[in-house]
Amino acid sequence: FFDGDVLESAPSNDAEAAGGCLLDKVGAVVQEDGVQKFPNDLQVDLAACCTKDSTKCIEEVGPAYAILAKVVQKEETAEDAAAKVASVLLLAVRQRVKTENVKESHQHYLSKCVEGQECSILMLKEEDGMEV
Repeated sequence: FFDGDVLESAPSNDAEAAGGCLLDKVGAVVQEDGVQKFPNDLQVDLAACCTKDSTKCIEEVGPAYAILAKVVQKEETAEDAAAKVASVLLLAVRQRVKTENVKESHQHYLSKCVEGQECSILMLKEEDGMEV
């Protein structure tokens, strides 16, 4: 279990700890091309995030895990899957962490890929309108 040091202060409960962990994985998907480069490891990491707040976390993160499984099995391209995985994870993160407790490096993700909003890796890579 690794929360990636993305929260300003220690998590106040298991749900927030899981949220910090999941937000770190969003960073891995976007900044490190995790879906393309290490989808198996990403699956293991997501499962580890859900060792806290497990029932709800597994339910919410399950679709991202399933998408990664399709990438591993070559049933879906990593390029198509990456934004979907990030979107599912961000939905779970927003329910667990408060924006003000997220470090600036990861805050911009919280306003992106909101349900009903278009989502792409390119959009996720942009910080405050500036491309990284």
